[in-house]
Amino acid sequence: NKKEFDMAPMFADRKETKLFFASSRMGSTGDDIDPISCQNYVDIWVSEIDKKGNWGEPKLIDNSGLINTPEHEGSVTFDGRGKTMFFTRCPNMKKHNLGCDIWVSEMKGKDEWSEPKKLNLKTNDSITVGHPCVSDDGKFLIFASDMPGGYGGKDLWYTLYDKKNDSWTTPKNLGPEINTKGNELFPTFGKDGSLFFASDGLVGMGGLDLFKAAKVGEEMKWEAPKNLGTPINSESNDYALYELTEVKGYFTSERKSPSGQFNPDIYKYELPPDN
Repeated sequence: NKKEFDMAPMFADRKETKLFFASSRMGSTGDDIDPISCQNYVDIWVSEIDKKGNWGEPKLIDNSGLINTPEHEGSVTFDGRGKTMFFTRCPNMKKHNLGCDIWVSEMKGKDEWSEPKKLNLKTNDSITVGHPCVSDDGKFLIFASDMPGGYGGKDLWYTLYDKKNDSWTTPKNLGPEINTKGNELFPTFGKDGSLFFASDGLVGMGGLDLFKAAKVGEEMKWEAPKNLGTPINSESNDYALYELTEVKGYFTSERKSPSGQFNPDIYKYELPPDN
């Protein structure tokens, strides 16, 4: 973690040795400053862990300019093979009301990605779609959006890949079992198919809290979500959880850091045995 924003941890490889995350740290692409955060625009970075458990110096995921641009890139996810990458990109064109989009890129070789393609998921450029979460087979995609037909704020929606037409189906809302009048963001899948996400519309400890909804049957449906409680959730925003095992994982929190700041940082957790 740096003094800038570090957030949305995600692993791509099955051995879970390469940690991808979004960061506005020095070295990010472009020189513009985001007028909202007063930070550099966010890029996707990667760090690799060695056999001793030490993280290597993070680096931008590519040097081609195809993935990281002077705009915002972040909230990345991968299919089960780690060969297909979905990520959020948010335009920063002045005097234009443009929402974020989800883009997809295929791995071409070691640390190389193809030119990304934008998913056609929305009916208006001002609508935001982002925070992708994809199934292992790469055919079921959950995302956050403020598109019409939701329950308030940003909701979680889903779409299916139509192989025959090489397109994604019209998005459908995950429904009132998950979504509220507030915001539901940063969905991820747990090892057992559970759905993790952040919400400020459910009863929580303050700001965005992390919730878990257990999977029901073989279909993509989930039970009523449960708050993960402390110490994972805090009075600040907590979101973007990645589950390594039933008791270990990573997430983002804006709680006060050891340096005294409240910027987003990446945390690792380990639950006690009785959990």
